[in-house]
Amino acid sequence: MATLKNIQDALIARIRGQVSALNSRTVKPWTGTIEEFFEEGKNTPFCGVYFQGSDPSTEVVDNSATREDYTWLLTIITTDRRGMEYSNEDALELIDDIRTALIGHTLSGQSGVAPLTIGPISPVEEETERSVTAYEMEIYTWQIQQ
Repeated sequence: MATLKNIQDALIARIRGQVSALNSRTVKPWTGTIEEFFEEGKNTPFCGVYFQGSDPSTEVVDNSATREDYTWLLTIITTDRRGMEYSNEDALELIDDIRTALIGHTLSGQSGVAPLTIGPISPVEEETERSVTAYEMEIYTWQIQQ
């Protein structure tokens, strides 16, 4: 059975390995705000990965096992000195690349973890004066718990 840390590490590795615009400095565990993003001096484009929670399903596999659903939240941040419309174009392209890298794929080395699915994608309403565009994307998977 895969641990939550192992699943998150594999999720980050998949994004780093499949999305050419991102690397080890720009995809990492992160729970901050857009303001904290700038205070910490992070680079864009950026994809912060945050474990949002788990939910033991009511679906019982057998008498000793249940399905546990997991949700991760990705915060995708882009900037462009030319203005918001350009950073939004960059963000949408990055979102497409991340979706392609994740949707329907299994995570390397995580046997028993279901293929990834994508949930809602929504804009983050912060920091418009810095030519920043930010979106949040939910990622789902599950595994059988004994």
